[in-house]
Amino acid sequence: QRSFLLMYQLRKNDKALRVGLGFAFGHLVIFLVFLLATGFALGGESRLLWALWIPIDFPVSMLVGLGFDHIPTSNAAFQVLRTWWPLLVHGFFGTAWWFIAPFLLVRLVERRNNPKSK
Repeated sequence: QRSFLLMYQLRKNDKALRVGLGFAFGHLVIFLVFLLATGFALGGESRLLWALWIPIDFPVSMLVGLGFDHIPTSNAAFQVLRTWWPLLVHGFFGTAWWFIAPFLLVRLVERRNNPKSK
């Protein structure tokens, strides 16, 4: 427990962590508002609405096409996965991407501005 508390104390002032969490939280909020506004639309013409997320979550959004290419349509379980695949990619992986990318960018800038600390 002491090591966890020490790690938390060290991390709470970490600028990269705060920036990454801020972007991820913002992405998640926008994504949830999108879901509520579209009424969780997943079929038919709603694919046009989901296309809005392609540039927002790029390059993670390429997983949507990859999933549709490789998830078979042969049985009902796979059909359910294909239906919920965009939600999983943009909701989970997209949010993770919006944490990782700013986090790494801030770390890179901090390291470049302060080469003595590693």
